[in-house]
Amino acid sequence: MVEIAKNPEVEKLLESTRCRLMHYEDVTLGINLDLQIPRMEEVEKYKGRWANWEEYLGARWTVLQEGLQRALINRTDISVKAALLVRESPSPKQITEDVSSLSSTSGDIPKPIPYPLINTENLRPDSTKIGYLVFERSL
Repeated sequence: MVEIAKNPEVEKLLESTRCRLMHYEDVTLGINLDLQIPRMEEVEKYKGRWANWEEYLGARWTVLQEGLQRALINRTDISVKAALLVRESPSPKQITEDVSSLSSTSGDIPKPIPYPLINTENLRPDSTKIGYLVFERSL
């Protein structure tokens, strides 16, 4: 596996989105991944531009995570999108079941990745709200 810090696609993505990379791990839930985090100056711009900046930030958060995973897999035949499924306070067993049910039957497609949504109050990943990034073959 390519070290993320040395992956030119990821470096280019972080620069173009004005984000930074943050490692996130929740041992209890079995989540271990890198997240693309907007810099504080970007969040301040959101606050200044939109009355509903929290909603915008939540949507932007998901788009950023999709983009990061797309850069990491670096395959043109696979797309990444957020599943409609979001769990509040899931158990590790529920996450495992969700990943299984969202998984593709094709062996060369990566498994779905659970990721924390953002808490707009403290601008941190929130492990009480879990979304899923799913991979699909592009047409």
